[in-house]
Amino acid sequence: MRVLITGAARGIGAALAERLHGRGHHVALAGLEPDLLAAVADRCAAPWRQCDVGDRAQVDAAVAALVDELGGLDVVVANAGIAQQLPMVGGDPAVMERTVRVNVLGTYYTLRAAGAHLAHRRGYAIAIASLAAAVHPPLMGAYSASKAAVEALGNTFRAELAPTGARVGVAYFAELDTDMTRRGFDTAAATALTGGGSISPVTDLKVAIDALERGIRRRSRRIVAPRWGRAVLPVRGLAQRVVELRVRGAVADALLLARAESPPCTTPQPGTWGDTGLLPQLAARIGGRASRTSPMALFRVLGRHRSLFLVWLPFSGRLLRGSALSRHDVELVIIRVAHLRGCDYELDHHRARARRAGVDPDAVAAGNASGERDRALLDATDALIRDRDMDDATWAALRAHFTERAAIELCFLAGHYDLLATTIATLRIPRDV
Repeated sequence: MRVLITGAARGIGAALAERLHGRGHHVALAGLEPDLLAAVADRCAAPWRQCDVGDRAQVDAAVAALVDELGGLDVVVANAGIAQQLPMVGGDPAVMERTVRVNVLGTYYTLRAAGAHLAHRRGYAIAIASLAAAVHPPLMGAYSASKAAVEALGNTFRAELAPTGARVGVAYFAELDTDMTRRGFDTAAATALTGGGSISPVTDLKVAIDALERGIRRRSRRIVAPRWGRAVLPVRGLAQRVVELRVRGAVADALLLARAESPPCTTPQPGTWGDTGLLPQLAARIGGRASRTSPMALFRVLGRHRSLFLVWLPFSGRLLRGSALSRHDVELVIIRVAHLRGCDYELDHHRARARRAGVDPDAVAAGNASGERDRALLDATDALIRDRDMDDATWAALRAHFTERAAIELCFLAGHYDLLATTIATLRIPRDV
């Protein structure tokens, strides 16, 4: 059986991948956190792709590549999801926008991309919803609304795939012992609301993985864990009333706390329109088109610091264009810095640009120069990155071919892309597909 799982870097996705691999199935993984994802993939001998499920182009590319590596597809598990508390009044609207983008659009994009590959009698899709799709506690409006939408998408997809013989299941889990639950309830507001516990008992993750494995084997319409959750779904209205009565006395204090705190998302996300503003998103799209990739994650992440981004962007643009260095020189330096720093992100975006400027990226990465001028530029760049300095002989060789102004700009250019390489690595900015 060939299975593709999104949100596979941790929690349900990682545990399910390891379980299915242990049973002899072939798994492929997609997720947002490359280090964690690579570790899971290594344990499962699985192909993987870093993928922001809220970006349709990335999902289309990742699904196509992973299905190709699997040699087809039998099961897709649309598992990627986030959670973050949100008071309906006084909360940050960006939380709702972010949650809908990942949980709703991410599920839709995944099912949409996988659908054609699943359109056969062995095909099966699982949309990971939650009991929060049926019962909606305070402060969880964004999460509950998104999971109700996931349930609707799963039900709709089931009806539309039925003529092909494929089946679709929707999974409903209560609070599981995962990073998402721990992070989601590690707030002062949640503690005040639940008295330091949780609204329902926290269930061991193994219970959910057992249910998923069983559901995949049976191609079940509905997967629920723990078992008591089955009794909740048919009586949603009554269960909702019970939850409201249970927390009613604590809601006012919890809301005051929630409006004053800003807890992180359960999984760090690339910047979106709501938390970056218009310019970073436009810059990301323009940069992506220039490099023939998806919108640039670098701009979307740095755009979260709006004031700094507005200063940095023109400075970065000035180093690329209007410089005393030629376009050829600029791209040669960037490729060399990216190679020395092992920054695949920079290489992805500048290989094609370098070729258009008459630079051979492979030759530059190997340290080969096409003439004395390029040799002086390469040696100077190497000195700046490796030694954080330039000796007199290297400086003299550089000045034999470049003006003082160009030599000063080289220091800024090499230093800037060195800084960017550090920032990209530290912030775990995903490569653009």
